Amino acid sequence: MMLNSLQSHQREKHPSMQDAGRKTIAYFQSEFPDLTGRDIVALMGAHTMGQPHIHISQIPYQWTSKGGRMFNNDCYRNIVGEDRWFFNCEPHGQCEKIGNAFGEKPKAQWLAHTRMTSVNGGPVFWIHRQHVCPACSLEEGLEGNPLHLQPWEKDCCHNKPEGTYCRPDRESPDMEDDNLNLGCEQMRFM
Repeated sequence: MMLNSLQSHQREKHPSMQDAGRKTIAYFQSEFPDLTGRDIVALMGAHTMGQPHIHISQIPYQWTSKGGRMFNNDCYRNIVGEDRWFFNCEPHGQCEKIGNAFGEKPKAQWLAHTRMTSVNGGPVFWIHRQHVCPACSLEEGLEGNPLHLQPWEKDCCHNKPEGTYCRPDRESPDMEDDNLNLGCEQMRFM
């Protein structure tokens, strides 16, 4: 195989996408010993932009929700798992902050997931979900878009108590939702 002037003659060594923080740090220390912790954090922040190529990594999603359009600290917020706002950026240019029915930051959840893209069923990767309402305030702008609100979501947006974003699945914000996957407030992949 002939290499062009932009190709390396050495075999690339990558960190495993399955490794946790300690192994990622160990990889950087062994492969790039002159980098400081601050340098490594800056490099990891590059995950905020762009997305993996599925034919190379078998990862079929962006590192952050709608991350290809914004440069921010979303990747780090994902890593630490804190509750945070979901920003729906569809239709283009109309980013909207979405929370739960009571206008609070939604609860976050991480799940192991696979799309069965390899012969052994992997890779297994983590997906981030948040307990949010439908994008009620974007209903009109989403019409005709593949992400348009479904009839049940529109019902959640229109038949709600005054002062709420959508119809709550619980009586007050202090109560727990007894089914996080059904109702107006649902765990949604972000």
